[in-house]
Amino acid sequence: MVKVVLISLEWPHAGHVGGVGRYAFRIAEELRTKVDLTVVTLSGGTPLEGATMVYVPRVSGRLARYYLTPLRLRRLVASIEADVIHAFGDDWALAKNGAPIVRTFLGSSLAEARASRGLRSLNHYVLALTEAWSRARAKYRIAIGPDSFDTFRCDILMPPVTKVPQVSGVDKSEAPSVVFIGSFHGRKRGWLVARAVREAQSKSGLPITLSVIGPANDRENWSTDTIHMSGASDEAVRETVASSWVLMAPSEYEGFGIPLYEAMALGTYAIVTDNPGSSYIYNAVQPTPPISLVPERELRSELEKRIQGTGTLSTPEQQAASAAVDYLTSEASGDRLVDIYRRLSR
Repeated sequence: MVKVVLISLEWPHAGHVGGVGRYAFRIAEELRTKVDLTVVTLSGGTPLEGATMVYVPRVSGRLARYYLTPLRLRRLVASIEADVIHAFGDDWALAKNGAPIVRTFLGSSLAEARASRGLRSLNHYVLALTEAWSRARAKYRIAIGPDSFDTFRCDILMPPVTKVPQVSGVDKSEAPSVVFIGSFHGRKRGWLVARAVREAQSKSGLPITLSVIGPANDRENWSTDTIHMSGASDEAVRETVASSWVLMAPSEYEGFGIPLYEAMALGTYAIVTDNPGSSYIYNAVQPTPPISLVPERELRSELEKRIQGTGTLSTPEQQAASAAVDYLTSEASGDRLVDIYRRLSR
């Protein structure tokens, strides 16, 4: 069996977990029976049965997280016997004479820098330099979308998705409902969702419920009638998305857009703004996409149109969504990774 060290510091734990962490865990679940898997992540990460877990101390602050922790990884990873190292980031300081590195590029830090502000933007500009170094050193490069494929001149494009388990006994809410995944500020632009919902409520007179899945320290930015969930389980997230009429995702930048993919898989309409990830998925869902790709100025009017119905997808929309989900899932098969590992370990 090929010995694979999977490095993903984004990983499910007691706090809020983003799409990268959820995806890394799910693909590791698929790989654990096919390779001898060791997962390197931050302390407190959820153990994965069937994999060897190796933990790095969890730290606070951007400097420690993005620059000191990768330096700690250098010695730690060198001490683990491996045929292949698969990194989801934080690999720039690894020893040059180690096992071949497979690098998954989860979007572009340079693009994130341009879509961010302040220290977050500056941090991403510096991280863009480490990404360039990682690209040069990687033996095999995987992109999650066309944007990262072109930026890093990758070998293959592999969407960051796994099959989404369906939820049973969950129907669409009786009244119109919106779900948003992310933070109020920053590139996710939750404030646009809050404004669109508030204005649609006022104009339509309908009691639109807004559910937000995001970090606990962001709760105070949302109105008191917002249902705010932090640290929610995968099952709870799926149930919330499945019961909502609309997922809204007005992000300035996404390399792919996992919430949009999951909304399709769970039969929920999505209203999104244009970015590399949403455009890629939108173009994959034809001819009747259950997605509205609109300028930010049209978010409210598009939401008003959608809440006039029942919340369920039409038959053509559901058929287009199912076909797109099947295509993206096949492109993301863990067997593709296993084949890459085997070829590199020979």
